Amino acid sequence: MNLNDALEKMTAWVPKKLTFPPTPQLEHASHTVAKRLRNLSASVDLIDLKDLRNRLFQASATGTWNTLSARDWRYAAACLGMGTPPLIEAPDFLDEYLQQLRRQRSRLAVRRLIRFYLTYFHLSHPGIHKIAGFLQEMVPEWKWEWAERHARLGIFDVPTAPGRFAEYMMQSMLSPREVMDETGLGGSLYGSRFAAHAYLLTARTISGMLVQTPTTLLPLLKRFASWGMIGDRFAFESTTRASAKMAESLLLPWVDRTAPDDVRIFIESHLLSVLHDLRIDPSRWLDVDEKARRVMRRWLTKASLEQFLDVVDRTAQSHMWPARRKFWSAYYEREFMLEAWVAFAKDGASVAKRLAADKDDPSFGNFGILDPRGTSRNHAVLIMQIGDLLVADWSHNGKCHIWKPNNPHAPKLYRSYDRTDLIIGSDFEKSHQGAWQIDVHNFIEYHTNINMKQRDYM
Repeated sequence: MNLNDALEKMTAWVPKKLTFPPTPQLEHASHTVAKRLRNLSASVDLIDLKDLRNRLFQASATGTWNTLSARDWRYAAACLGMGTPPLIEAPDFLDEYLQQLRRQRSRLAVRRLIRFYLTYFHLSHPGIHKIAGFLQEMVPEWKWEWAERHARLGIFDVPTAPGRFAEYMMQSMLSPREVMDETGLGGSLYGSRFAAHAYLLTARTISGMLVQTPTTLLPLLKRFASWGMIGDRFAFESTTRASAKMAESLLLPWVDRTAPDDVRIFIESHLLSVLHDLRIDPSRWLDVDEKARRVMRRWLTKASLEQFLDVVDRTAQSHMWPARRKFWSAYYEREFMLEAWVAFAKDGASVAKRLAADKDDPSFGNFGILDPRGTSRNHAVLIMQIGDLLVADWSHNGKCHIWKPNNPHAPKLYRSYDRTDLIIGSDFEKSHQGAWQIDVHNFIEYHTNINMKQRDYM
């Protein structure tokens, strides 16, 4: 069974409700303490690794292996990736090192080498392949957890190991965190290159499946997203472009397609938690493909429009909004609204925060603030880019203001504002009275060539 088959199988799987007797609190505490002690012991250097690396390098350069002790060889795994060039790049050294471990038959030394293999995993590195061959030979020599893991998942078979691990992760009834712990990839190995490779392999597979069967994939997306997080931190940040590749896998299927609302909202929320809002913090998105960024920007534009209309529905007279909802939604749905941002005074900000919590949608928590001086506490403004025009539509009895390109008074998106920022120097303004939509549309059409039929926006 390949990864794609495994994921498809999971979409049809409905877990049975299982009940277990409660675990005694003392057992929970003992497991927690033991885990912390293991992590602590793994992080303490019992030898000067910098000095050891220098001595290993000198021995390799001169061929004077007899200057090294058995203890030196047992700790050598921790030095394989150190320095320039790293010792793993020296074939003669690696051959001698692995021969020394064969003679010593130290399970602790092999365990340290396993940690190096998982941490620095690479599909095409000759040194990693050589280490993997050694581990396939040595690990079964003892009855221990790594022998069982390799027998079950082929952990040390470089070409197939990440795929087999990814299949196991996505099929398991255990939580992603439990799978990582159970397979020896918990703790400081959670973000290892081996785990990252399996994670990104799954990302590519899910991306392909989103094109085929998006409506059945929400449980898989949630499991995949959970796997990639440790608390509120992305687990594989140390792997080059891992977060960017993850974002691209979730966004690129929607370049020319519309995502189901539940899928869109989940992906949008997950990416906001990992990479933050690209409108506010674009630096975190620099490595993401431009087409994927455009998808995310389009979704956030939709979120801002919905946010504005939902909040004002709760803070303004109801007769004001059906017309404006239809008008601005028409520009968004036809992809004429390129960007959007909302600014709220006190009442709207409070409502927006509650909506963000109720909808479990962090995009509803991103908005600008209106300075209370000169505004009412229930005011809100929708700021949009339509073509080359900047538009600010005020709630309640406010007006719609439009600035032409190169107008120095045009407001900037994605900020907080005082009242004058969003009215001063506009090239057009219109009260929401009578058939206001026709005048606003005609001004936009004249300056952008964006044309819509009246029945589409009225």
